[in-house]
Amino acid sequence: MKQRLLFEGELSDPELDKVLPKLISKAIETEQDVYVRWNGVTLRVSSTDTVDMLMAKYNEQLIVNGMYDRLKAPIDGRDKHLYRIKNRLAEFYIVAHSFDEAANEMKKRLDKADYGFTSYRTVPGIDHLAVQHFYNDKQSFDDSEANLIIVGD
Repeated sequence: MKQRLLFEGELSDPELDKVLPKLISKAIETEQDVYVRWNGVTLRVSSTDTVDMLMAKYNEQLIVNGMYDRLKAPIDGRDKHLYRIKNRLAEFYIVAHSFDEAANEMKKRLDKADYGFTSYRTVPGIDHLAVQHFYNDKQSFDDSEANLIIVGD
């Protein structure tokens, strides 16, 4: 029995194309192929692979496995959420993939605009208001939570 390295993506992880260079480096470093499991797809990563090559295999496997065509899905296929952030400056509404992404983007934009005192730019809390979810290239709606529709997506 051979021992192999298997990495598994989670919802809070960065996108697959951002992780693949590290996995290719790991394959070079260990002189062995490594594996990654992402959204139900398992990829074999070798030292000679490129990110583009692996992403093409990933997209192909999503389609073969009956998942959605990632290239046609909104941005990267992940859910988008509408968040409300209230701080000492104002009330903000942000569409993002996660709480962290919303908080980081708000802080980044306030810093860039040099808006208000630095200490007032903090994010004391975030309210989740609605979600836009796609499954098999169709928007999926849920009657138990607010549904978000983003035009031009």
